Amino acid sequence: PLGPFDGDALHSRGMVFEPVGSMSDAHTAAQSDFEQRVRSKANLDRLAQLFVRFVRERFGLVYYPLWVMRYLYRGRAFQVVVDGFDGKVLYGKAPGNTLYRAAVLVGGLALGALLAVDVPALVIASSSNSDNNFGFAIIMFLVGLSLMGLAYRKFRYGEQYEYGRPKKDELSSLLSGNTEQLKQAFNLLKELR
Repeated sequence: PLGPFDGDALHSRGMVFEPVGSMSDAHTAAQSDFEQRVRSKANLDRLAQLFVRFVRERFGLVYYPLWVMRYLYRGRAFQVVVDGFDGKVLYGKAPGNTLYRAAVLVGGLALGALLAVDVPALVIASSSNSDNNFGFAIIMFLVGLSLMGLAYRKFRYGEQYEYGRPKKDELSSLLSGNTEQLKQAFNLLKELR
């Protein structure tokens, strides 16, 4: 529900970014956007005239709550942006799992090397018809190289995870509560990585 504006209470509850544009620019942009929406809703090939009338026009400033939570994990700063109205995670970064990254690198390089070197050598050495098998060996070589590249990329860029939305519905319900529930939400974020 909408409530009356109380500047002091608003500033005491969190960081507030005041508007930096002019009211007339915002009013002009809103009118042109509304007229463009009316034109697209008409769904006609040609328009000779278009009359748009604004009835009971109101212009107001709406403060929408977004909570930015920052935390340190092993000396590195991470943050989560949460919609303060319904508790949905809009954006967040969390630390990655080092053991998982190392396992992906070692396993991907080992399997890629097997596919790129050993399988083509075995196919070429054991075949009498080299035309068909040579093409298969080249394909396996390329698949092995791409798997090694993918494993390295996962290792190199897996140190942080970016979230667009939570993977579990309970995260959004936890984020709308008190500080104890926020601690549980951060623990849940750590488990999601």
